[in-house]
Amino acid sequence: MKYNLINIKNFLQGYSRFYYDKYIGLPVYQKEQIDYRLKQCENDCAKTGHCIHCGCTFPDILSIEEWDNFKIKNDIK
Repeated sequence: MKYNLINIKNFLQGYSRFYYDKYIGLPVYQKEQIDYRLKQCENDCAKTGHCIHCGCTFPDILSIEEWDNFKIKNDIK
């Protein structure tokens, strides 16, 4: 893994969300997205740290409106 500002920011953001969730609790829509991404990527992208299809790094968490639209569009319950 390369050390650059983007990777450092992502690392800090991930750990800050982890501890925020542990002590305060993340909103449900953010937990849903994390669970969905983990399930979708458990055998490929999560292991490599980037999308195996296009090579992009994992995208930011969607807003509640964007997440609701994504769930409707992709028939996610």
